[in-house]
Amino acid sequence: MPPTPYIFSTHDYNLADELIAALGKLSYTPAAEELFKLRGTEYDSQATYALSQIAPERLADALLTTAKDKQIDSYMREQAMVALCNISATNRVRDLIPLLEDETAITYTKPVRGAEWRVCDRAAASIAILLGWESRMAPMLFMRPGKQEETLTRAREWARAKQ
Repeated sequence: MPPTPYIFSTHDYNLADELIAALGKLSYTPAAEELFKLRGTEYDSQATYALSQIAPERLADALLTTAKDKQIDSYMREQAMVALCNISATNRVRDLIPLLEDETAITYTKPVRGAEWRVCDRAAASIAILLGWESRMAPMLFMRPGKQEETLTRAREWARAKQ
């Protein structure tokens, strides 16, 4: 399914979720290595949240590496961009510029309504969110027809002005 614009667990809530989140709230930096190991597991969202509190720059680096890697599944790349928005990585928005030219289609296990999403569309939506052009909620779930292209055009114009 397309990403959600907020951090929620994809599995049953339990004590482990709360303990992982508490590590972030307590800024317990010795846990960073173990939290990075939890990324990509059923505890990914909680680990990402905790890491955003403990090691935000390192987390942003890891997310950008995933988003830019064309060898990784397009859905995982999209999830990395969404996570960048979730952690409000506004200082890394320029790092998304190269993705504005990546027209790789994002594939979901089930068909989604509306226009097909591409990596460049998700990058443009992420830039729009991080720069405050768009609400965090709207572009993640659905865009009216033509809005994706408008957002992509605006992001590309912004990128040209920044280079």
